[in-house]
Amino acid sequence: MKQKKNKIVFDALPALKADIREFVLGKRDSLPKKQIKSKSAAIAKKLFSLPEFKKAKTIFTYVSFGSEADTKHIVEKCIASGKKVAIPCADMKSKNLGIFEFTSYSSLRKSTYGILEPVPAKSKKVPASEIDFVVVPGVAFDKKCNRIGYGLGFYDRFFSKHRKIPNAALAFELQVLGSVPAGKKDGKVHGIITEKRAIKCGKI
Repeated sequence: MKQKKNKIVFDALPALKADIREFVLGKRDSLPKKQIKSKSAAIAKKLFSLPEFKKAKTIFTYVSFGSEADTKHIVEKCIASGKKVAIPCADMKSKNLGIFEFTSYSSLRKSTYGILEPVPAKSKKVPASEIDFVVVPGVAFDKKCNRIGYGLGFYDRFFSKHRKIPNAALAFELQVLGSVPAGKKDGKVHGIITEKRAIKCGKI
């Protein structure tokens, strides 16, 4: 009976995550642009104050799109302070993240999902060993730093190989729930930064 029960829980996990994504994204997408801007600024301020972020020389960050916490100011601040910025490019065949040095927004192109990405053939690769801090996207989180992403597992695979690199997810407070379901392959983040607080669960 125990095996059957576990199988039912496992089989139900993707559907449960999908329901949570729909619910949270609906709430996030309904935020007015002015609120997204002000909340993103508050989040960035908290991120900049983290000791691990301050001392990092190379930052690996997502390029925000839609109603995500905006990272444009973070990218600009990093470059102005002399930090190297690396951004992801999703390899849809291997389902892994390519890591490339950011040079300018004009050099990026829109992916199938509308996310701005570097052009691999025209961009310089950045070894994961050079990354000092990772800024992570996501849909839903809880106080234990469990994370639900967009469903393709890119960051879960990245974390499985590079779990020791300090990281923090950026999210609006409405994205932090009482608890979110997590499987064995789901990578936790070390911390979550919202416009109201910083939740720390690991290296930060």
